[in-house]
Amino acid sequence: MPESRIFNPELGGPSLWPYFRRAGRFLSSPKLSLITRILLGGIFIFAGASKIGHVGLLIAAIYRYQILPSGVASAYGHALPPLELILGMMILLGLFLTFSSLMLWIMLMSFIIAKIAAIAHGLDIGACSCLGPSVPLMTREGLILDFVLLLLATQIIFRRGDILVSGPWLRRNSLPLRAKAARLLQKAHIGRRQP
Repeated sequence: MPESRIFNPELGGPSLWPYFRRAGRFLSSPKLSLITRILLGGIFIFAGASKIGHVGLLIAAIYRYQILPSGVASAYGHALPPLELILGMMILLGLFLTFSSLMLWIMLMSFIIAKIAAIAHGLDIGACSCLGPSVPLMTREGLILDFVLLLLATQIIFRRGDILVSGPWLRRNSLPLRAKAARLLQKAHIGRRQP
């Protein structure tokens, strides 16, 4: 490395900029993004699948947080497991990665806010239903898990380049279909004008 990049005379010591750049390249690398997608997608698929058969327990857990009205809590409890499954599969398959990871980020923020509010109000939530009844976690353990998953979702949002994603493949293969559909519509449109 050139001396000017290692030693910063204005600060009177070594510059940390090269280390920050190296860390930034690593955190936005496609390989790390693939590992992150496998972890995040797998956890959400597991969480959604384990909750889908126990919606009543999930709704009861949502009621204990005392944040949502009963009708909204019931709707949220019914929608959450399939949503976790769908978003987990989208992350794992690499479909609409920015959108799906942003949706998971918002979902995780709602979990974090609910848990922090419960802890601040001294509510006895008991076991968190983060991963369903198969893996009971205490509220603080669930909060730590949510923060880790939030970091994973953030890494996917700010990734650079992708490995093993389906989105570009689907777009590339849908172009011939769109062209055929446009030609058929054009022929149908021309056919109408002629008497």
